[in-house]
Amino acid sequence: MQEGSEGVLQMTDPDYDIAKFLIDPNITGVDLPSTGGAKNLFVSEMPPDPDFAVSVIRYSGSPPTETFGNPLLIRHPRVQVMVRHTTSKDALTVAGDIVKLLCQVKDQVVNGTTYQRIKSQGEPFEIGPDSRNRQRASVNFTVDYYDSV
Repeated sequence: MQEGSEGVLQMTDPDYDIAKFLIDPNITGVDLPSTGGAKNLFVSEMPPDPDFAVSVIRYSGSPPTETFGNPLLIRHPRVQVMVRHTTSKDALTVAGDIVKLLCQVKDQVVNGTTYQRIKSQGEPFEIGPDSRNRQRASVNFTVDYYDSV
């Protein structure tokens, strides 16, 4: 949980944290110049424009890890990263670069939340063109983070 601007505890939102992580200029290791930065990165949606876009979407995961003193100690949502590009090769390349970057997160604080691990659930895969014949690739992740209540 994170403390909001008025001191109220807010639930962690891993899709927003991951999106911020992907465009953080201080991240090293994987060069993602083709992501286009914040103007091409979206959370929980994939708008019709621009042609090149990356979307981070949270969906259901595993139940939280419970302890006697804390019923929500470690949360385990899943996140899908979808890449839309003009060619399949470019979409798959960006998705692969994102896998390399996110799989480096181990016991790391991202946007105020301690992430135990972000783990790819497989390789990036093509999901076919959209209605405007732009190619799409996707990759799914399990996200483990500490969220004491």
